[in-house]
Amino acid sequence: MYRFLGSLFGLCVHTWERLPLRLPPLFWKRLVGAAVGEADLAAVDAAKLKCLRDMRAMGPEDFNFCFEDTFFVVEDDRGTQTELVPGGAHIPLTWSNREEYAQRLQEHLLGTGRAQIEAVRQGLVAVVPETALDFLTWQDLEYKVCGLPEVAVDCLKASTSYEGELTETHPLMDMFWSVVGGMSSADRSRLLRFITGRSRLPVQIRIERSYGNSGNEDDYLPTSHTCGNSLDLPSYSSAEVMRRKLLYAIYNCSAIDTDNDNVEDFVED
Repeated sequence: MYRFLGSLFGLCVHTWERLPLRLPPLFWKRLVGAAVGEADLAAVDAAKLKCLRDMRAMGPEDFNFCFEDTFFVVEDDRGTQTELVPGGAHIPLTWSNREEYAQRLQEHLLGTGRAQIEAVRQGLVAVVPETALDFLTWQDLEYKVCGLPEVAVDCLKASTSYEGELTETHPLMDMFWSVVGGMSSADRSRLLRFITGRSRLPVQIRIERSYGNSGNEDDYLPTSHTCGNSLDLPSYSSAEVMRRKLLYAIYNCSAIDTDNDNVEDFVED
């Protein structure tokens, strides 16, 4: 399973498809062999890091009271014990060796899941040559697999082209970008998914003005074509009308896929 996940990552690198995953920097650093440290532990287990810091700061009396009968051994959630150093089960933790204990425990925590990470890496290098992977930073790899986690307005605008009479400075586009700028990042991600079927950048989109059959364009919802990454946008009378119509469309469209996402539907007032 882990090897398959790595192969899937490799396909993302080759095809520019994106997986909307939120994984800690520690995961990506270990995939590319980058150095890890205290900041990475803080991102995945802040409670244990706080315990290590508190232990280091204790005076001898409090330390001996709290850590009596503690040895250089750690136990996981399944009750399996691992020695932090050879023979650690017989080495008591003392105030004088607490720094070594803390360092060994931190290294152990940062190395948890080593076999699983290696399996992911094996799947990845089966698709992406290992020599190519050596040139990537962990940030590069995360970007190539997952894209940008936040849909910033500037990035979305830079990824947009316009059809027909529309240009970036057209009044309808001024209104559109003003509305998009007032959205949350989650709303913008949903808008991107409505247009393209994908929730993360980078992806190119096109916007075209649409025309309804009646005289009042406020009666119409925006429509999208995910096969062509395009949005057909009516010329609404105000930014507030556009905002309501866009939010209704992006949260109530059920024809994008069959995943049936667990999102709270937006109900138009």
